[in-house]
Amino acid sequence: MKRKKRKVVEGARYGAWTIIKEVEPRIYPSCTERAVLCECDCGKRKKISLNTLIGGRSSRCKECYNKERDLYTRENHIIITENGENFKRCGKCGAIKPVSEFYKQGTAKDGLEGRCKDCCNALKHWEQKIEKYVYIVTHPMFPDWVKVGVTVNLINRLRNYQTCDPTRSYKIYFNKWVKDVYGIERYFRKNTPSNGHEWFKITPEEAKLIIIELSKDDFKTHTSPCTIQGCVPHIPH
Repeated sequence: MKRKKRKVVEGARYGAWTIIKEVEPRIYPSCTERAVLCECDCGKRKKISLNTLIGGRSSRCKECYNKERDLYTRENHIIITENGENFKRCGKCGAIKPVSEFYKQGTAKDGLEGRCKDCCNALKHWEQKIEKYVYIVTHPMFPDWVKVGVTVNLINRLRNYQTCDPTRSYKIYFNKWVKDVYGIERYFRKNTPSNGHEWFKITPEEAKLIIIELSKDDFKTHTSPCTIQGCVPHIPH
C-alpha cells in the first residue's frame, strides 16, 4: 500500500524553528529526502531535512544551541567571579561557594571537584557506614597473587573482572559481609607485599584466615548468596 505523503504546514513550529516553505529535496546516493526552509527565532534561515525536523533531531540553529550550552556551562560548572573572588556552584547541593570549599580534581576543566567539600565528606561518611563485602579474587595465571577488594554488589564486581578475561577464569575464592571493610583493606596494604594496588603476594588460604581473624566480632553472612559461576559465598560453620 502506498504511503500517504506528509503535508507540510507553513508556519508550524518545531522547537525554535518555524517552517517557511517546502524547497527542493535533498538528494543522496541511496535516497531522496524532502526538505523545508526554516527560520530560527534569532532570524537565521536554513534548509533542513523534513524527517530531521519532525523527528526532533534539530530544534534550533547552531549559534543558538552554542549560546544555550555556554549559558548552562557557566551556571553549573565554570567558576563565577565576583568582587575579585572566585566562586563555584556545587553540583550536589546547588550552593555557590568560594573555590577554597572544593577539592582539587586534575581531570576537570576548572581543576575542581563538581561537589563542594561538605557534600564530598558527607558522601564519604555515608559510604564508610555501609556494610560491604570483603572478597578474595584468584586467577590461575597468577597463582601467587590474590586480589583483596571491597564491594556492595559481588555479582557485578565479578562480571566486571570477567569482561577483561576471554576465558572467564576469575574466581571469588572467599567473601564476607562486614562493617569495617576499610580497616581490613588498610591492614593488607600495610602488612602484605603488593603491586601498588589491590593485588597482594599471599596465598588465598592465608588471606582468608586474616580476614576471618580481623572480623571475628563483626561476622554477618549476606542473605542473598551469589549464584553465578565462579562466585561461592562464604557460609559460616
